[in-house]
Amino acid sequence: MTDDRTSGLMALERDVSRDLARLNYPPQNWVPRRVGPDGQPLLDVLVVGGGMCGQTAAFALMREGVRNLRVVDRAPTGGEGPWATFARMETLRSPKHLTGPDLGVTALTFRAWFEAQHGEAAWAALHKIPRLDWWNYLLWVRRMTGVSVENRTELLRLLPRGDVIEAQMSGPSSSTVSARKVVLALGREGSGAAQWPALPSFVPGKSNAFSRVLHANDTTIDFTAWKGKHVGVLGAGASAFDNAGSA
Repeated sequence: MTDDRTSGLMALERDVSRDLARLNYPPQNWVPRRVGPDGQPLLDVLVVGGGMCGQTAAFALMREGVRNLRVVDRAPTGGEGPWATFARMETLRSPKHLTGPDLGVTALTFRAWFEAQHGEAAWAALHKIPRLDWWNYLLWVRRMTGVSVENRTELLRLLPRGDVIEAQMSGPSSSTVSARKVVLALGREGSGAAQWPALPSFVPGKSNAFSRVLHANDTTIDFTAWKGKHVGVLGAGASAFDNAGSA
């Protein structure tokens, strides 16, 4: 990062800190403390998933004075969400002016972050947001808002325990915790397990051909290994075109 970009971002970060302080962020926790069924302090909220929606949910809760919370994600730091893993489009498909993770704090918008480093003219010339810029922006918002994500921690199961929920997790901070509420910010995977056509060669362990089958949401694909080869892409959705273009 050049000196101009560094100084511009540092100035913006001072603006963010000032704006958040004027909004009394983060306020004191107002929710009365409780002890869970296991005799341990009860979490007010457990957020499962530290991607864009998970960190924004945590930011929103903290703005409202709900600070007794934890955010967990099974991915390593920086690997939350699809942006630096299996998302392979060059740019976001949504218009550049849309907001969201900033929760209405002007200095936290992507536009403010981009202009601080590249200038207003560059913003005016920008057509779509580069995918990795969006990824870096989200990590920056997380840092500025003080949202802490416990990485490599996976939710195994949820069990009702009276008026609270027991969450069993594995990972470096693995434990069983009880929470009043659980937010499942699981991304698109939250709608169900991966599915593919019921072809013999697509069934894991049933055919050697499966080792040559890759899926759009695979995080590590060596596209250089396909150079000079004929590659078949099954599907005509956005990820099919993104992966075909990468190949």
